[in-house]
Amino acid sequence: MIKKLILSFILIAIFLVAIAPLAVYKLTLSNVDKPVRPTILISGDDLLEYWAKYDHVENIDDISNTTPYWIYKWLIVAIFEKQIKDRGFTIEINNISKMAGLIALNHLRESDFKPSTGGMLNWHMTSINLGIWIQRNWSAIEIASKHKEINITKVST
Repeated sequence: MIKKLILSFILIAIFLVAIAPLAVYKLTLSNVDKPVRPTILISGDDLLEYWAKYDHVENIDDISNTTPYWIYKWLIVAIFEKQIKDRGFTIEINNISKMAGLIALNHLRESDFKPSTGGMLNWHMTSINLGIWIQRNWSAIEIASKHKEINITKVST
């Protein structure tokens, strides 16, 4: 009886760990409108220079591979950073685009987003997940162009 209870508990825990990031991703995105894509796109020639100046993701093609499950990689690095470094390993968690994150933050501020529940935790989770959504659904040119559009607007006002 105890073995079945423990096994059931373990299976439920594994299920929750597997489903939680995707559930939070879907839930937070259902509470916010998506940002409008940029109206003017920068040229392909300017993209690499602009990207290198404003973002830390080295391989532009990797941005669309980011999933809500990146949080587990981040947690592992955050918790075991010393042990990882002591063994001579490095784990890069730089596949989250700074520009996509700034677009998400700007959108939440401009749309006056106020989470109905969860307070600031919900606000931050929505921001992170909206940034991931932008990376998964927009091209690198669209992300860079929208970032440039936001920067021009902020400077000129």
